[in-house]
Amino acid sequence: MTEKSEHIAHFWGRKLADCPAIGNALRAVCLLVATAGAAEASQFEVFTARCLDPFEHFSPPVLGGLEAMETGQGYSAYGLPEGFVLIYETEPEDAQAACTVLGRYDRSEALRFEVWALGQVEAGRYEELDAGRWLSTTWIEPKVAVELSVSEDAVAMRVMETDLES
Repeated sequence: MTEKSEHIAHFWGRKLADCPAIGNALRAVCLLVATAGAAEASQFEVFTARCLDPFEHFSPPVLGGLEAMETGQGYSAYGLPEGFVLIYETEPEDAQAACTVLGRYDRSEALRFEVWALGQVEAGRYEELDAGRWLSTTWIEPKVAVELSVSEDAVAMRVMETDLES
């Protein structure tokens, strides 16, 4: 197992699996993708528009026109017309919010995210913490963290608020 795959296994097993929405949301992804036609937008484009851009501008994710397919204490999961699932985590009150777009495994989606991340590191906007995890630099405070998790079944793209400052 490579260092990156070990990290992904660790991340997938510990972070996303701890969110109660993940199991049901992953089943929903399979259902949505199986019943949806060709995706209108890539997972990365959806993640950027609905989660990343809003979080980088201190706004909640773009949920307009969506109806929650599942809600629980501290999270809501939404089926997206493109065939993905958006999970908005808001628990607990003193913790930072997070937004994840979950899709079926597609290496090209993971590569889109990784290419974006490399460009952000090169531009000085983000720094890589370890495999699959990046933190914004001084251009935004408080900082935001982004994560990419890939398993044999799914690709998860996540952005989180932090309380970190330069």
